[in-house]
Amino acid sequence: MEIKRFWERKEAFDFLVIHFFQVANQSISTKGVFNVAVSGGSSPAPFFKELINQASQFYHWNKVNFFWVDERWVSFENKESNFGEASRLGLTTIPAQFYPFQTDVSEPKLSIEKYQEELKRNFIDQQGFDFVILGAGTDEHTASIFHSNLTEAKSAALAFHTIHPTTGQIRLSISMPLITQSHEVVLLLLGAEKIAILKSLSAVPSTGMSPVQTAILTSKKSMIVTDIND
Repeated sequence: MEIKRFWERKEAFDFLVIHFFQVANQSISTKGVFNVAVSGGSSPAPFFKELINQASQFYHWNKVNFFWVDERWVSFENKESNFGEASRLGLTTIPAQFYPFQTDVSEPKLSIEKYQEELKRNFIDQQGFDFVILGAGTDEHTASIFHSNLTEAKSAALAFHTIHPTTGQIRLSISMPLITQSHEVVLLLLGAEKIAILKSLSAVPSTGMSPVQTAILTSKKSMIVTDIND
């Protein structure tokens, strides 16, 4: 696990965009495609904006596939939709391919089946993603993997649907094995409220690992990008 610390958030996102392009070029050079999974919530929004600003600096968007690590069971027009928010920020103006969880089908189970078919069609079931960008809640959840469903998330092959432990909202999420088998996992930890999470990732867990600890500490290659310098 590598930790990249920055004094300013803009520096953090500038670095992340440059790193994204570097990993993308390497992946495309090696196998002709770059499969990336991105998180929702507030953490990646500045990254999306900076990626859009610098999109003209990258020449292989036709070989980039964007997936989402999780989604809420709401329409894309809903303000809570992860894909919807990314689209409203302008991410879909980039000439790449986009594969969100489908929430316009009759039930979550069908959405998961369709998502898994898309993952298999892109051989992600065999190779994992080339790049995963995660956020983390103060309760140490990541994607839609919480303490309450961690066992299920570990046993699911590719993706699963679940319930938010507090709100009862239906969530769609990729599985923990799919995260940890991916080529590189980046965790965004921004703001003083995430200090405890950063400390928990820097120490050997004395008990069972939390979702974010599992994702970062058991991945093949992981990096934390943070503005925490305490």
